[in-house]
Amino acid sequence: MGLIVHGGIGFIVQYEVLRWLRRKQRRLSIHTRIVLITTAILIATGAFLFYLFERNYIVKEVSPFTKFLISLFQSVTPRTAGFNTVDIGLLTNATILLLIILMFIGASPGSTGGGIKTTSAAILSLVIWSRLKGNEDVNVFKRTIPREIIGRTILIILASAFSVAFIWSVLLVAGAETCRSSRAVGFLSNIFSIRSLLLERWDSPWGSRRS
Repeated sequence: MGLIVHGGIGFIVQYEVLRWLRRKQRRLSIHTRIVLITTAILIATGAFLFYLFERNYIVKEVSPFTKFLISLFQSVTPRTAGFNTVDIGLLTNATILLLIILMFIGASPGSTGGGIKTTSAAILSLVIWSRLKGNEDVNVFKRTIPREIIGRTILIILASAFSVAFIWSVLLVAGAETCRSSRAVGFLSNIFSIRSLLLERWDSPWGSRRS
């Protein structure tokens, strides 16, 4: 889990954190703080929801410590690595949906993972929160996020969602005959298998787009 998180936060964050720990840098940048906070929230929320959805199913017969490890690992791995310590085919529909959301978000800019990036998910959440409060500007850590970055973030998320939805639709149509006997299973398996094939070509608005 440590290696997965380390590879998923991005090289920029690693560099800044090391400089900050060595007291060569007074404070972390907004990018680094957003990545660290968002990563921590995703891991904690994902682990809690995984346990909540599976407490009476796949982790029912194991010890409390093993339940904790399984829930934490399955919260960490979907956004970057894709490993598993449990049989994915035995998970509940709610858990599968949780893993799909985590895979869609993915890792952080400049990292070894794909997805729309943690910074994009954080900015979208901040935009929604600001609009609900009636604020025109989006502020974080006493700074205002430029509207150009907000626009690029929304564009990336919409383009990524459209790409996934399009490929998903093609797979559903192509596999209609094989899934006829078990439509629900085929439906979920097709969604789960797509992951972030096209999303890996997008980077965060905080950095440059990768080739």
